[in-house]
Amino acid sequence: MISRDLLDKLHCPYCGSRFDLELKIPATAKDIQYGVLRCACYRYPIVDGIPILRQRSGSADTLDKAVAYLETGDVDGALRHTFYYDSPVSQSQTRWQRAAKHLGLTVRDRALSLPGASSTFREALHLYRPPGFANYLLHRAANNSFLAAIPLLLLLKELEQPSLPQDEGPRVLDLNCGVGHASFFASVLFPNVSTIATDHDFVNIYLARRHMIPDTPCLCLDAELPLPFEDSFFDAVLCMDGLHYVRSKRALIKELDRSVKETGIWLFPHMHNALAQNVSPGVPLSPDTYQRCFEFLPSQLFVELEIFREFMRNQMLDLSGLRPSERLDRAPVFSLVASRRTDIWREHHGLGEWLLKTISHLKINPIYQRKGDKDGIQLTMAWPNATLERECEPVKEFLPQTCSIDPSLWSRLTSRSLRDEDQPGLEALIKSFVLVPLPDNYT
Repeated sequence: MISRDLLDKLHCPYCGSRFDLELKIPATAKDIQYGVLRCACYRYPIVDGIPILRQRSGSADTLDKAVAYLETGDVDGALRHTFYYDSPVSQSQTRWQRAAKHLGLTVRDRALSLPGASSTFREALHLYRPPGFANYLLHRAANNSFLAAIPLLLLLKELEQPSLPQDEGPRVLDLNCGVGHASFFASVLFPNVSTIATDHDFVNIYLARRHMIPDTPCLCLDAELPLPFEDSFFDAVLCMDGLHYVRSKRALIKELDRSVKETGIWLFPHMHNALAQNVSPGVPLSPDTYQRCFEFLPSQLFVELEIFREFMRNQMLDLSGLRPSERLDRAPVFSLVASRRTDIWREHHGLGEWLLKTISHLKINPIYQRKGDKDGIQLTMAWPNATLERECEPVKEFLPQTCSIDPSLWSRLTSRSLRDEDQPGLEALIKSFVLVPLPDNYT
């Protein structure tokens, strides 16, 4: 759901005026699941708790059809319309009907508990995302691009203020969040940090809110447009695997500078290099051009693979010095950290210890097939396709091909009755990402 308090802090990305909540369904709800926002220039729908802050294009197209559905109280129609017509990766109406029939649900049931109380995130991905994309999203915890982002995510520790309640604590913008893996990870590690997740693809943000981050405010917005947030609203911004898909990069970065505090932390893991080959490259820039976009604040680019290996080997992130430019030029992907805070630019040691805070959310990494017998839980790495395996080749250096988990340790972990003697074995499984933090009902 989206709260009225947050809506009061937003403004229209087109005209800059504040929003009035014109319609709320049901009218008595504290938070808003369905409704209509009015500004000086447009009326925006709220669908399943997600404000959709994008206008229909074209001189004659001045009304979002979802708003028309909501005005008649037809939340089913608003959801169905938005699901299919507001997503750049849409599915056919026939596929929606097949999925609903398979699950024995009406659209209203899906609006309340998509895709059904007994279904998993895995099932939802394969119903609503293309097969290759679904497998990519499901196995993020075995992808070196995501694992290399974790040490950057752990820089959010610099925002920690445990004495403050969440609604008064630091705020983080997860821009182009996909289906919410990074926001989930941040919420587990830093519960007093408030995250707002945004994406331009309604289906992605819908799956994120339904499965990964149900307690995180989610917005559907276009990063090509001005951001709808107040000045200095955020303490940090995270944009993982997203900047190279934004054409107006410099304009976005200037908007972020307005929306992020002067002492904020900027984290951009996984940016494609225009000087190298990448699958689904987007509109990448060269290292020098990226850095010129950030020339107004201190920033550093890092070869992603070097960050990943240093983190896996030594549980550290070295932000203490510049890297040779020729290594950046050759790297297919890199990561960027920026901040005016001088205390950021140092070696950050012991990052692996922070992963131990995820114990209450640990699951077996989905990349492993599991078999159990009297000698233990046997795990074998199993890739869903050769393409993903090639993309994730660097993880094989660190994640074991096969391993086992003592059944008594697993039983105590799942029942939350761990003993002191469990710590060494459990720590090894966490730091090698055999066990990873994931939501319940993920697979």
